[in-house]
Amino acid sequence: MAYRQFFSALGGLISGALAAFILERFEAPYSYGYLFIISSFIMGFGYIAFGTIDEPLKGEVLQKENSFKKFLKNSFTTLKEDRDLQIQLSTFLLAYGYLVSLPFIVLDAQTKITLTGVAIGTLITTQMVGAMISNFLWGTLSSRGYNKLTANIAISLHILAIVLAFFSTSLYAYMMVFFLVGAAIDGNRISSGNLILILAPPQKRPVYVALQVNIISFGLFFSILGGMILHFSNYTTLYSTTVIMLLVALYLSFKLKD
Repeated sequence: MAYRQFFSALGGLISGALAAFILERFEAPYSYGYLFIISSFIMGFGYIAFGTIDEPLKGEVLQKENSFKKFLKNSFTTLKEDRDLQIQLSTFLLAYGYLVSLPFIVLDAQTKITLTGVAIGTLITTQMVGAMISNFLWGTLSSRGYNKLTANIAISLHILAIVLAFFSTSLYAYMMVFFLVGAAIDGNRISSGNLILILAPPQKRPVYVALQVNIISFGLFFSILGGMILHFSNYTTLYSTTVIMLLVALYLSFKLKD
């Protein structure tokens, strides 16, 4: 998982540089046409490579329900009865609390420093570099069975990033913010994926994974909450709300079953 995340970030950096070169070298609409053609070929090779994977047969799988309604009922029964699963889902749902502030950090930065297009591009690149480098740490910890510790550190990095964003007054400080965010995102991703596989009984593993993916995905809408807070209040309230949510996630992360 760490290798996959590392090379995903590396691929993002390379493709971003290639896209910038093509957009600079060729005029529209030809530049966009070239980008679409190149992207299609690259994704096509990925699709072919994925087709070569042999998926092992699963011996311990529950019998499929006759209806989707029954599946949902059984899934929520599982969620209601498993306290460890409830803690895990609550932890990683609230860990998405960083999204309350993240989309608006650049807007806040524009009131403190001069942000050019190059500077904004640097911040995004820094986030991807943070993700790449951090995977050496996440991979080492997870391979040694420290998935819970991985979650603890990743959520702590999110908290540190938001606090630093509140006090940042230079481009280098904001680069550190996005570096920490990139590292924390990949840390949460690898720890949540590993922990759900550890927690789930083999015969119920697809159900547990589906519950986690769907429930914590609601965290992607936290940016809407952030927009509402910023509309009716200020950045102090925005950052404070984010830190509180992440502190609760950090508290719950110490109760995770590893």
